[in-house]
Amino acid sequence: MTDSSDVTPLLISEATEADLFRTYEKYTATTNVKAWKVLDILSKVLEQYNIQDAVTDLGYIKHTLGRFAKAYTSSNAELKTKMDVIAARAEKVLDSDAAEVLVQKKKQAQKKYVYQAKLQTDVYQDKTYISGKARLGKRQGSPSVKAPNGQPKRGRRLNPADFAHMTVSQQIHRLCIAYSTNTECNRLNLSENDFFPKRFAKIIDQLQKSLAKPLRFALKTKEQAYLLQLSNCKNLGDVESLIKSIPLVTGSGIEKFLFLALSKLTVLWQSSQLYTTDHNEGWYQIHVYGDVLDCIFLSDGQYQTKRTECHASAIKYLKKMRKVGSAEKEVKVDLLLFNNQYGDLFACEDKPASTPDNSVKADIKKSQKLSEKRLMHIQSVLPYNSLISKIEVLSAQFHGLELTVHGARMTNDGDFVHYEKCKAAVPANSNGHFSETAIFLATVISLQRSILLELEKLEVMCEVAYADAIQYLESTPDAQKLQYREDTPDSTASSSKSTHGSNDDWRPIVREQRIVEAATRRLKEIDFGEDVLTAENWEDIICAKS
Repeated sequence: MTDSSDVTPLLISEATEADLFRTYEKYTATTNVKAWKVLDILSKVLEQYNIQDAVTDLGYIKHTLGRFAKAYTSSNAELKTKMDVIAARAEKVLDSDAAEVLVQKKKQAQKKYVYQAKLQTDVYQDKTYISGKARLGKRQGSPSVKAPNGQPKRGRRLNPADFAHMTVSQQIHRLCIAYSTNTECNRLNLSENDFFPKRFAKIIDQLQKSLAKPLRFALKTKEQAYLLQLSNCKNLGDVESLIKSIPLVTGSGIEKFLFLALSKLTVLWQSSQLYTTDHNEGWYQIHVYGDVLDCIFLSDGQYQTKRTECHASAIKYLKKMRKVGSAEKEVKVDLLLFNNQYGDLFACEDKPASTPDNSVKADIKKSQKLSEKRLMHIQSVLPYNSLISKIEVLSAQFHGLELTVHGARMTNDGDFVHYEKCKAAVPANSNGHFSETAIFLATVISLQRSILLELEKLEVMCEVAYADAIQYLESTPDAQKLQYREDTPDSTASSSKSTHGSNDDWRPIVREQRIVEAATRRLKEIDFGEDVLTAENWEDIICAKS
């Protein structure tokens, strides 16, 4: 039964308590409890209602959200506990600068909407007036446009409007056709500066966000405390005190890494060796990279670390499956993380500080091609090819003391997209650079966690397929995955006709839908872990401040 109370009011001040309760209830019912946030609740309210007076409206939201939380009941203890947390932090979060920014953005959007509505009305009136005048005179045909050389002008150029209503995969495919950097027209490199026209700035920015381009900082509370203490150090004596407070024997793998990295950097800073830019690659690998990057991978048994001119396994696997030709060259890299089931998880290339930029760019292109091969190999071990779009492969490039992290993805259309995730550098000296050192160490820790997160995604997708096989008593999808060579042109038509007609044709289709949907649901639940803080835990961080 509906009545006038079911009509959504335009202004927050016009909404009844019951109206806002429905918004809160819908949010909690449709959002995973681990993702509940006060700012997200505010965003949902601002989606449905307009602002009149910011202070009054925020006060009304605080009041109604507090009453909703107090009245909230659930047999699920986790839901009730989380709602108590929301109630406890609501006032502090809604009084924060972040809430003010959301409100101001909403007010700007309201003004823009009013302006555009008036503009459309004015334009319509102008067009009506002009068309009325045009009827009085004879329309003149426009002459054909010629290019400067006298030839007909080329077809219409690609414009941002062409991307309206496209999926991310479709946008990447369209950009690949126009701006691909390889002969197959399936490689999009978003890390190139001054490459794309300015008119695509908004499209590229949205693509980068959807691809999770920036590396997410992911630190446990204790690790964050160590790095904050490092940022506040005034001299090497303070750093020494910090190092002594980090447990080496009983500490976690990350704590061992921080102990070793800071100890080595202290020695390097005292020696002034990092000022010298003519060290060769071997010097950097032995004295710098091994301690500030490699050693973070030593405490995890899920992969094996390979160092210095090691062969990437992806090419070997693809040759066995005849996905690449036998003439495909093997690729050597400086650092590899290898997993027995899924192959290469991460690759890093090293170049000394004296290396010319052209050589560094050549290394990056080599890494991009290897990332594509890694994605092709991963796709072959997944239950279904369409799941490859859920995976990101990571790689890195050391150039002297600067570390650049790159990411790559493959769409279901077979297009590859490459992008730069972040840069961080080891300071050459300790004078006032401890905060920069903390950023570098946070980057390396977060990189290691991101690699493990991608490995967990692979394991979950395969586990979903195995569980489905048991539940429905069918063989696993990989058991049915035969590798085929390409058809000859004459045989394509006849072979496509011979695959239809079985009464059980529906089974593989339904099964793929079932497994892909189940895997997608499981992947949404995967993150760094409840004890790991990221930027998404902003509310936890500000509410933890004394």
